[in-house]
Amino acid sequence: MAGRPTIKDVAREAGVSVTRVDRALNGRSVVREETMRRIAESAHRVGYHGKGIFPSRLIPVLPELRFGFVLLKKSQEFYQNFAKEIEQAVAERSDIMGRVDICFSSSQSPNEFAELLTDLVPWLSNSPKGRPLGRARLAAGSKPDQRDACSA
Repeated sequence: MAGRPTIKDVAREAGVSVTRVDRALNGRSVVREETMRRIAESAHRVGYHGKGIFPSRLIPVLPELRFGFVLLKKSQEFYQNFAKEIEQAVAERSDIMGRVDICFSSSQSPNEFAELLTDLVPWLSNSPKGRPLGRARLAAGSKPDQRDACSA
């Protein structure tokens, strides 16, 4: 592949015809979700310059991930910079649709951490199909021991 990747490169990577890629990019006809996913992933993989013009129906093919963090002392520059780096790292990912929720604790009190983690849990409690909430739910509980946290 010389120069900028083309629709032809995306089609070859996705294992579909150039016409199918054109239809997916321009919304000319209905394209199956599985095919749309392969085309979108291939476009990201080869660095296709037009990947930003995909119709909004391609957006859901990227997994939506939400990250919750509890950091110490919002007034300290180290933690402010750390929060910015976390947000930037997630924003730069092209393989996910990520969202970051950062809470700051004013102390190292386990009770305050549990309270802040509990504030992050409501978005987890709406997990699809009743999936277990794992470590996030456990961490918001009261003082789990290491074995419980590792087995969640």
